Order: sequence, then C-alpha cells, then structure tokens
Amino acid sequence: MATELHNERKTLSRRAVIDAALALGDKEGVEAVSLRRLARELGVTPMALYRYVDSKEGLLGAIADRAFEEFELPAEGEGDWREEIKALGRSFRRLLLTHPTVASLFSSKPAEISQNGARVVEVVLGVLKRAGFRPQEAALIESECERFILGLVVLEVGGGPQLCPFKPGTPHSHEAAAKLALLPADQFPNLLESLPYFNECHDADWAFEFALDLIVGGIEHQLESVQSQPEPG
Repeated sequence: MATELHNERKTLSRRAVIDAALALGDKEGVEAVSLRRLARELGVTPMALYRYVDSKEGLLGAIADRAFEEFELPAEGEGDWREEIKALGRSFRRLLLTHPTVASLFSSKPAEISQNGARVVEVVLGVLKRAGFRPQEAALIESECERFILGLVVLEVGGGPQLCPFKPGTPHSHEAAAKLALLPADQFPNLLESLPYFNECHDADWAFEFALDLIVGGIEHQLESVQSQPEPG
C-alpha cells in the first residue's frame, strides 16, 4: 500500500490530471469525464485525485482554464480594431474546434470565467475601448460575440444545419431541394428565386469568415450609433 501511494505521488500532478481530463473529454465527450473514469485512465485510485481537484465541478472548471492557455491573442499594438476582433474570433473558433469539451461546457452550463479566460476578455474589452466604445457597450458586445461564435462552432461540430443544405452531395439534399421547388411560386417568390444560390457557399472556414464580416459590420454600425450620441452628463 505504501509503495502504491508513493507511485501515485511520483507520477501524478495537478497538471497531469487536468491534461488527462481534457484529453478524455475531447475524445469521448464531456459526459465521459468523471473522477472515477479519470482515475481508471490514469491507473490510480479515485481518492488519489482529490489531492489535485476537490470535485467534478472543480475539475471541469480547471479543464476550461487549461484549454484557454492555448488561446492565441493578437500582437499588442495600435492596429485596426476590426482585424483584431476578427483575429480573436478565429482564435476562439480554433480553440473550440481543438477542444470540443470546452464548447460543450460553455453551451450546457453558465460559464465560470477562469484566469486564462479573463485574460482573453480583458484583451477584447481593450480592443473595443480603443475602437471608441464605453465600458458598458464593450461588455455587451464582448458577451454577444462570444455567444454568437460559440453557437456557430457548436453547430459546426455537432452536426447542426448544413452550410449548404441543398448542395448536391449533402444528406437528403436532392429530396429537400425537390420539395422546395414544388412550393407555390406566388407564395414563396423570394425563396424560389434564391434557391440555386444556397449551393454557392464553400466550406466551414469560408462560412466563418463570412460570419465574421457580418459581426464586425454590426459592431461598426453600433459604433457609429454610439458616437452620434451625446456623452452622458
């Protein structure tokens, strides 16, 4: 027993436990992450893990914080805020695609911001402040951009609506397009006119870049509105 305890202490660390949990969640889904299952993966007793994490909730929070270590922040500077927002959006998507566990955690329960997550939010707020937004506006924009990108990625990795639902080769595309083509032209003139063009999107990367343009365009419009308002007295 003493030898087994010595081996556990020698091979385990908080970092090793969290890394193993993150890898398990990414491979099998966040539902697979439990202290008992993680102990089995690490070849230790469940009680051994309590030296490093105090509960499953604590473990899940640590997983998210660990993943956000990999978030690629844009270089600090006085560049175009629009391009910085796009770069941050791409980094968030890349992180969520690399670690689908984080996407599952964020979409299934209220997010508890960690230190590494707070570092990202701090940078986003700084970019928005430099663009000309006040703190209350920057906070709302940061939150909604985060939710918007999370939703896009959850659909992308979770088999949500196809990028091009009527594109040849996608599941049930022929049947779906045929049904829509039979719709009454006098009731659905815009849909039938646009139907052939639903096939023209390219891939998930292209679609995300298009979505980023929409996001930044919306932020620009909001900034114009903010700048036209008088400062609060």
